[in-house]
Amino acid sequence: MIFTHRPKQSLHAGDEIAGTLTSDWKRACAKCMRTAVAVLLALLAGAAVSAESSQPYAASGTTLHESNIRLTPLLHVPVSAELDAPASRATVVYSGDHVYLALPEAVLQGSAPLTPATQLRPVFRLPSRTINRIYAYDGVLYVLTNAAGNNRDPLLFKSVDDGQSFVAADAGLKECFEDECTYLESTELLDRAGLLYVNAGGGRNLAVSADRGATFQPLSGEMTSVPCYFGTFAIFGKTALLGGECGLDMPYLERGVLSADGLRVVEDFAPAQTPPLSNRKINVIANDPGTPNVLAGAEGALLRSTDEGRHFELAIRYESDGGFYPYIEHVLFPASRPDLVLVAGFDKAGFAPYLAYADRDGLHWTDISHVLSTSADAVVTGLTEDPRGRLLVTTASQADRLISVYQLEVSPPGAAEAQTP
Repeated sequence: MIFTHRPKQSLHAGDEIAGTLTSDWKRACAKCMRTAVAVLLALLAGAAVSAESSQPYAASGTTLHESNIRLTPLLHVPVSAELDAPASRATVVYSGDHVYLALPEAVLQGSAPLTPATQLRPVFRLPSRTINRIYAYDGVLYVLTNAAGNNRDPLLFKSVDDGQSFVAADAGLKECFEDECTYLESTELLDRAGLLYVNAGGGRNLAVSADRGATFQPLSGEMTSVPCYFGTFAIFGKTALLGGECGLDMPYLERGVLSADGLRVVEDFAPAQTPPLSNRKINVIANDPGTPNVLAGAEGALLRSTDEGRHFELAIRYESDGGFYPYIEHVLFPASRPDLVLVAGFDKAGFAPYLAYADRDGLHWTDISHVLSTSADAVVTGLTEDPRGRLLVTTASQADRLISVYQLEVSPPGAAEAQTP
């Protein structure tokens, strides 16, 4: 199925886009009730994005400059409906000459680089859908969606023509019972060496496709919906790491080894050696490219490995009764800054943004969350390095119903006073 976007004139500052987000656990077992005809109608309806929808406006805040940190607001996007900020994955990605901003119910496109003057227009929107996440790999833009109970429709889409048209890419992600089939939702995707990896269905599920989504086969779990949080994963070399929480307060961090072609597991997934995780759900796993170093963000903690995820130690740890308790959900190893690593998320206790940086080894961390604490009820929803090496931070403010993008500049962290977690 394909729908094509017909370009419209740029929208105006101050316009809003309706957006609503729901937490993934509320959707884990979603079933849907649309017919095949309704699927086509929904796709066609998504192509006609109203000119009364959203347009970001240039950020009015001033540049914050203190010590070795400089934070410059780039733009703000109003969201008219209720915003579930902790569930938001609003972020910026680049593909070719274009920049894309994922909002709760639409994907906006503009000419790169992103600046306060960038004109963005909607290129993807479907009725009754929210955006889980977007990715860009080698000229292909992927949009992962959820349908809030209408999973008879495709949920994963891709564009190979700069957002002019999108085609469903999850024909192989169906589960069927008798004569009823539904699509499996995914919240993470990796396109590597011609293979697609997704966490379709939730829990410990990890599936791979060698034919661009026509068929998938499980590497972990099964090809069905699981009543657990969606897991996170990282794949580098032959190493595959899985993390998450399946069962209330039952976190896991596991390691497996893939075959040379990436299509099979040759060493079964097994728990990595970690300090006691208690109830600390693993939210994100990231490898520093070209090294054996791995960071795993969790609830109130950050774990660090120097041996491809075989063993982990705590690099950051907070206790839930201590008042401050950050959920670390994003990790960025900037290619242009081999001396720097960033982590981000939100403080569960104070419901405020969380942002920290360290030397590349991830040993000593400096909390700079205060530079983003411009409004209440806000979280960091994405970290991006653009083609020019700029570091971009995307936030969602639940109180203000606002998605914001900032440029962050950090001088070499070795000169900063290290924080003792």
